[in-house]
Amino acid sequence: MVNAQRGILSSFNPALYNATQAPIVNPDGTITVTPNYNPLNGIVINGENGVPLNFSTAHQWYWAPSVGFAYDVFGDGKTALRGGYGLTYAFVPSNTDCSYDCAGNVPQVASISLSPAPFPSPLGGTPVPPHASSLGGAISGNSGFNTQDAMVQTFSLSLEHRFRDNWLVSIAGAGVGARHVQEVQNINQPYADPPYDYNPIINTGTVFPYVYSPYLGYGAMATYTSGDTVNWDALEIAVHHPVGHNLFLNLSYTWQHDLGTDVNYALYQGWSGMQNIHAPGQNYGNNPNNVPQILGISYIWKIPCFRGAPGWKGVALGGWQYAGMTTIQSGFSTMPGISTATMGLATRPDRVSGSSVKGPKTVQEWFNTAAFAAPAAGYFGNAAPGSIAGPGVADFDMALYKDFRITERQKIQFRAEFFNIFNRANFSGVQSTFGASNFGQITSALDPRIAEFALRYQF
Repeated sequence: MVNAQRGILSSFNPALYNATQAPIVNPDGTITVTPNYNPLNGIVINGENGVPLNFSTAHQWYWAPSVGFAYDVFGDGKTALRGGYGLTYAFVPSNTDCSYDCAGNVPQVASISLSPAPFPSPLGGTPVPPHASSLGGAISGNSGFNTQDAMVQTFSLSLEHRFRDNWLVSIAGAGVGARHVQEVQNINQPYADPPYDYNPIINTGTVFPYVYSPYLGYGAMATYTSGDTVNWDALEIAVHHPVGHNLFLNLSYTWQHDLGTDVNYALYQGWSGMQNIHAPGQNYGNNPNNVPQILGISYIWKIPCFRGAPGWKGVALGGWQYAGMTTIQSGFSTMPGISTATMGLATRPDRVSGSSVKGPKTVQEWFNTAAFAAPAAGYFGNAAPGSIAGPGVADFDMALYKDFRITERQKIQFRAEFFNIFNRANFSGVQSTFGASNFGQITSALDPRIAEFALRYQF
C-alpha cells in the first residue's frame, strides 16, 4: 500500500480516542449527539497529519539469523548428530495494508440508508437515525499503530545412524515458536461487569451490546493486531531403506502438539477472533492443524517372480512392481462453538465439570455431547479451543505396474492404482457447534475406494 492515494483510507487509533467527545449510545444502537460529540473520534486518515500511507512504520527492519551444525559422532560416517536454529518472519499483507477494508470506514460513505424508502422512487425516504458505526480493517493495537510481521523461531536436533544393508534410522526433536502473530480482534468488545464477564442483559438481545464498550460511539471494530502466540513441538522417528534386495521402504512416525491463542487465519487459515480479548490466556489451546499422531509407510517392491524368464512368461509375468502408501493419523483438533438464542458474547460453550469429551465415535454421536452446556448469562464459555478431537484417518493406497519396452527409448507402462483399497469409511467433518440440531454428528467423509487403470507411452 506504499503507493496508495493519500486521504482515501481511514482507521481507528485507540491512543487518540477521547471519551469526553463520545455521544450517548442508546439501547437500540442509535446515538444521541452531545455538545462535545466528535464523529471522527480517534479516526486518522492515511497520509495526513503525519500518518503514514500504510498507517504504521513502527517495524520496517528485522533481524533474521540462522545457524546449524552436523557432527560425525564416531568418525566412521555412520552416525550423525545435526541441529539448527533459525529466526524468520511471516509476511502478512493485511498487517501493513488494509486498503480492502479501510476504504469503507468513516468519514467515507459506503452507502446511504433511507427509511421508509418508497419504490420505485426511494429518494422520498428519510435518513435512518445515526447509529454507532462499525469499523473494518483497522490495523492498530490497543496502544496505537504497532503491527508487525510474525516472528517465527524454528529449531531441531536429530540423531541418525546407518545400519547394515543401508538401513537408516533417525530420531529428531523439532519445534516452532511464533510471536507477534496476526489476529483479528474486536477491540471494542464490552468491558467486564463483575462478577460477570460482561453485562448479562446482552444475552437477552434487547440492548445494543456496544452500550458497554470502551469506545462509545462505535460498534464492532474488526482490528488487525499482532499479539498472538503459536507453539508447535514434535518428536519424529524415521526408518528408511533405499532400493536394495528389490525393496524400497520408508516409515515415519510423528508425535506433535500445536497450540496457540485461539488461532488466527494469518498462518493457519483456520479460526479467527478471540472470544474474550480482555483475557488472552483463556484463548490458548489446540490449533486447527493439531494432529497428535501420524504414521506413514511407503514402499516399492520389485516382484522377483518370472524376472528374466524366457518367452511370453518373461514378457507378461516378469518385471512387475508393487507399491503402496499407508497413512494412519489422529483427527484434527476441532473448535467447540455455540449457536443459541441467548449466547450473548460467548463463542464457545461451557465444559461440564468432571465430564469427558471422548464419546462413542459413532456417526450420530462422535464425541460426548453431554460434556458441553450453554454458559450462564453474562459469562463466556470455558470450553478450551480445539478440545474436540475430530475423526482420524486410516488410508491404504496401492499400485501395480509394469513397463513393456518397445525399443531402447520407447516403452509403455501399465498401471493399476487403488486408493482407499479397503474401502474404509474415513470421516472428515463433525458438527461441533452447541445448539445445532446435529451437534456431535458426522457431517462428511473422505472418498470411498477408487480404482484407476492407465497406459503411459514414454518416448
